[in-house]
Amino acid sequence: MKVLYASPNINHHNIPIAESFVKILGESNFKYAVLQPKEKFRIKMGFNPEDEDKSWVICAYQNRECYSHFIHWIEESDIVLFSDRTLFSLMQKRIINNKLTFYFSE
Repeated sequence: MKVLYASPNINHHNIPIAESFVKILGESNFKYAVLQPKEKFRIKMGFNPEDEDKSWVICAYQNRECYSHFIHWIEESDIVLFSDRTLFSLMQKRIINNKLTFYFSE
């Protein structure tokens, strides 16, 4: 089973659940997609900029290859969890194809 967790950023609130997914599914079956670079004010607040360096993180914003990798995971994952409204059109395709897709927000 492949699971994608897509969010604008990664931080200390999200890492425990992501690490649990990695432990249960393995790194080859779980990815965490980061959609935006970490803002400087978050780094000043203590957010770790190295969180994006984890092997199971896809930094979709970095370049075309990373974005393509992210799109592949959206299309191929059994489950996608996402919290970014800009992804609604991509998620609609998943829903039309009866793929498990969950939106969450604060």
